[in-house]
Amino acid sequence: MATAAPLNRQEEHEQVGRAAGPCVLVLFGASGDLTKRKLVPALFNLAKAKLLPKNFAVVGVSFDDLSLEKFRDQVTSFLQAEDHGTEAWEWFTQRLYYQRGDFADPATYSTLAGQLTEVDRQHNTSRLRPSISRRLFSNWARRVFRTRTMPSGGEWSSKNLSGRISTRPRL
Repeated sequence: MATAAPLNRQEEHEQVGRAAGPCVLVLFGASGDLTKRKLVPALFNLAKAKLLPKNFAVVGVSFDDLSLEKFRDQVTSFLQAEDHGTEAWEWFTQRLYYQRGDFADPATYSTLAGQLTEVDRQHNTSRLRPSISRRLFSNWARRVFRTRTMPSGGEWSSKNLSGRISTRPRL
């Protein structure tokens, strides 16, 4: 039986390649434990390795009444202390945004649509790579939605998203 030789971190990094294209990651339930313990540390590690695109941002949505700074402090609380104040830290934290909202309230999604438009403008996240036909995707912002299922069912997010926020290319 053949086995692969273990890779060191440098070889592993070289095989991964380049950062992905422009993107806004929307996290529903962003003030929760999964976000601060797993998602944000994973994203920060990608930022430190320069594997996130320059045109990247995270918009957190949650029911909690948090200021932007409180949200940033809360979700970065599990990152290592020696990373605070570094260039990667500054770059990453300036790309974290927050919106308070009730997931069952359609107004939350209307407000989120406006905030996503502003984030797209600030970070140029709607810019596509030249290899993709601008004729087909001229107004499309790349957005990734991470949702959690509510105890009463999961239809709340997809139904509200599909009617209020552009999640597909406009042809």
